Amino acid sequence: MTSSQPVATPNALNFTPDNKNAYTYGGFITATTANTEYTMLEFNTNSEYINGFIDFCKQNLNQDDNDTMLIYFNDIQVYQVEQESSERHYVGETRLLIPPFTKVTITVRSTGNSMIFACKVIGSAIGMTDTGYQ
Repeated sequence: MTSSQPVATPNALNFTPDNKNAYTYGGFITATTANTEYTMLEFNTNSEYINGFIDFCKQNLNQDDNDTMLIYFNDIQVYQVEQESSERHYVGETRLLIPPFTKVTITVRSTGNSMIFACKVIGSAIGMTDTGYQ
């Protein structure tokens, strides 16, 4: 059987048909203005916990630029990772437990104006009703 759910709904946490896993993909963001914070992903959890990974990916088109990726829970910064200009390409993974009823915002800020970023969240959904769907 297949699911009628879309592969990904932008700015929404998507669930597998059995409600055991959650995912969202932010697509690519191009930073065109220096020192401006760009939102890569924003979504809300419901009654579930998400035990997951947040993956960041960047391509630095100018090696003199630094960037900062930030994670907010209910508009409170809970995590930050900074990359120096020497890292032209970067893929990093952060493991987080996302609580229920939480607004999650993942942003990026660069000192330059020629950066390309992407972000995704993948994890186990804990506390969801088991649908019995396989």
